[in-house]
Amino acid sequence: MQNHTWELVDLPSGSKPLGCKWILKRKYKADGYIDKYKERLVAKGFKQKEGLDFFDTYSPVTRITSIRVLIAVAALYDLEIHQMDVKTAFLNGELDEEIYMEQPEGFVVLGQEKKSHYVETILRKFKAYDSPPAKTPVDLNLHLAKNKARSTMESEFIALDKAREEAEWLRNFLEDIPCWTKPVPAIMVHCDSQSAIGRAQSSMYNGKSRHIRRRHNTIRQLISSGIISIDYIKLKDNLADPLTKGLSRSSILFVEGNGIKT
Repeated sequence: MQNHTWELVDLPSGSKPLGCKWILKRKYKADGYIDKYKERLVAKGFKQKEGLDFFDTYSPVTRITSIRVLIAVAALYDLEIHQMDVKTAFLNGELDEEIYMEQPEGFVVLGQEKKSHYVETILRKFKAYDSPPAKTPVDLNLHLAKNKARSTMESEFIALDKAREEAEWLRNFLEDIPCWTKPVPAIMVHCDSQSAIGRAQSSMYNGKSRHIRRRHNTIRQLISSGIISIDYIKLKDNLADPLTKGLSRSSILFVEGNGIKT
């Protein structure tokens, strides 16, 4: 605020704020000892959607998935990664649009404390301030699902179709990498539902849902053309399971030990 780069205001009705994150870095001396700690607050602009949050872009930003794939390829082939960026690029132009960003966590301005979002206030509002701490983030009987399906198999099939989209994109991306072995083999998609796998591999579909039939035809076509392959994974080995439902504490700790945040 001292640099007049942003100011604390109430969010206008209909506006969507961007998230933010503190980037922390250690600067070392020539002898290897820490010289000082540096930090900067950045807005999560990658969460904006083209055509909805903005219409023109002059600085193409790659997908985070693409960066992860390239890092994995570099690690596989023992390659060196060289990163180049203009650190002062944001100083070379003026921003004419108004951008609203969420207030940094733990930030307080004297006289405007009510603008901060406190967990304690939320707990008191919903009468949960005196509730005991939970061992897991989600109750064991709760499930998180965006799609409404009439059966568990249909729900698994919808999720399988979403994974199919990502696998198809990944294979096309690998086709454009010169050092990757050609032809690119089928991308493995793991599924913990044997009924959904059996339905995907079957040439017949007798369901009544039109959207499930369309997904079935698409998945069958990709399997037969060798673009994707579906393999069964046990429920206990499914790392993505804690992201959609409440599981035991041991399962959550196992997932967090593999670098996945629930």
